[in-house]
Amino acid sequence: MDNERIIKAFGENLKSIRLKKGWTQTKLGVEAGMEPQHVGKLERGLHEPGIVTAVMLARALECNISDLISA
Repeated sequence: MDNERIIKAFGENLKSIRLKKGWTQTKLGVEAGMEPQHVGKLERGLHEPGIVTAVMLARALECNISDLISA
């Protein structure tokens, strides 16, 4: 699996989980301690998430990191 596909899958999973919680990108940004614009870039696959970012998002969304990185 290539990097671009992995990053895109992460973004799609992130958006799906966020929407299931009924959260905006702003709400997730506040909960995860990051800018909403960064959340948007991650969801669109424009930015590659690091491990710290993935952990912060998983904690905020109360999900497992594997839920975010499964392709």
